[in-house]
Amino acid sequence: MTYKFNPQQHSTKIKAGMQAAKQAGKKLGRPKGGKIKGEDKVLYLYLHDSKQVGEDLSNDGILRCSWRKQLTYQDISNKVGVSKGTVQKIINKYKKEDE
Repeated sequence: MTYKFNPQQHSTKIKAGMQAAKQAGKKLGRPKGGKIKGEDKVLYLYLHDSKQVGEDLSNDGILRCSWRKQLTYQDISNKVGVSKGTVQKIINKYKKEDE
């Protein structure tokens, strides 16, 4: 059995379904603004001056920590558990609000 695609019929079904969803009170489309997952943690890590970015227990048993002035986006994304792009988006959003 083959299915023949009819664009007009398909369009009519889609529009009817959207109308039914609107009448049922559903929200349609992409969500607007709001908080991004991990936003508070990302900003906390970004805004503080010095960060401990790694610990290394070498062969001699001495615990060594490396310190930097600012964490990179990749470091923040690894710590918070979101992607690097999400970290960039949060920081850019913060910079725009700050201006």
